[in-house]
Amino acid sequence: MKQSDLKKISTKELEDKIREHNKFYFVDNKPVISDYDFDQLVLELKSRKPNSLVLNELFSDSIAANKISHDSPMLSLDKCYDEKTVNEWSKKINGDVIASPKIDGAAVSIKYGSDGSLIQAATRGDGSEGEEITSNIIEVRPIPNQIKLSNVEVRGEIFMPLSVFQRYKEKFANPRNLAAGAIKQKDPKKTAEYNLSFYAYDLLNADLKTEKEKRDILKKHGIPVAPWVLIPTKEIQATYEDFLSKRDKNDFETD
Repeated sequence: MKQSDLKKISTKELEDKIREHNKFYFVDNKPVISDYDFDQLVLELKSRKPNSLVLNELFSDSIAANKISHDSPMLSLDKCYDEKTVNEWSKKINGDVIASPKIDGAAVSIKYGSDGSLIQAATRGDGSEGEEITSNIIEVRPIPNQIKLSNVEVRGEIFMPLSVFQRYKEKFANPRNLAAGAIKQKDPKKTAEYNLSFYAYDLLNADLKTEKEKRDILKKHGIPVAPWVLIPTKEIQATYEDFLSKRDKNDFETD
């Protein structure tokens, strides 16, 4: 949708559209507009009415029966669409940064107990509260059910590899929607049939100081991590362009 068209919509209509498309994406798993167009609707509402209650409803899978409260919020990433915005952000950073493709999947939280066993998993939900999916996560093969770390939380993205999605592309719009539905199957054995995969992007309660340390520890304990590089801030744009040039060679979708 063009910016000029957005300006013609009343704030009430804008709220209704966002609520409608939020349901299409996060509840029905059948989006009808692009991520970019949805982001533009949200940005327009934030500029007009930053305290709108609709903004608190974003990213919710509110149909869940069993809810789990997150120990700390699972926030969505800030977004930008031009090099100038990236450069302004990078001025706030001291030192190097981790650059990694953003996997287009379903964000989840996975907890390991005092003996290192997988004890709980949940979807991101609205960021504060998600749906309990422990039995389903256990059926995702790349995720270890036992690790040599105690009382930690792993956060990452459940996704369907593009090579696997080839079997389903005639019936489903995209792998993200299919993965989001597959991880919430009532029968966990059906989740296993979809051959889902997982990449971690965060490790909590491990007393680590840097993002690099987190990724090194995750890898050491057999937890898959998305491809990443450690770079100075001046190389952010070039690294983004490099990731973009290799996008078609990945076995996962990015957004």
